[in-house]
Amino acid sequence: MRALQMLGFITTVVAFLSCYSLILPLNQQSASTPNIAMMFMVTPLLGFSALILIPSSIALFNSKVRSYHLFEGRLWLCLWTVNSLFSLAYICLMGYFFYLFVQS
Repeated sequence: MRALQMLGFITTVVAFLSCYSLILPLNQQSASTPNIAMMFMVTPLLGFSALILIPSSIALFNSKVRSYHLFEGRLWLCLWTVNSLFSLAYICLMGYFFYLFVQS
């Protein structure tokens, strides 16, 4: 469980950093390059992170699961808190996309 939480956090951070580095040097000549990279690099990373973080963050709400997987201590609980916020953001984003899909 700790490995899943750490992998999900690292994947999310890599996705955000690559998104930032793709958007930062934007000029007129390479306007389509960031869009293609976002579609084929950043979006799959965020999707993979969501698939990892949402179930494991929900499972860690149970104290028996946390103690079984040795998910104790300040570092691991802070990581779980940050990943729970990422999971909540992913769920809200999926709900928004579902709302847009239903409205169209």
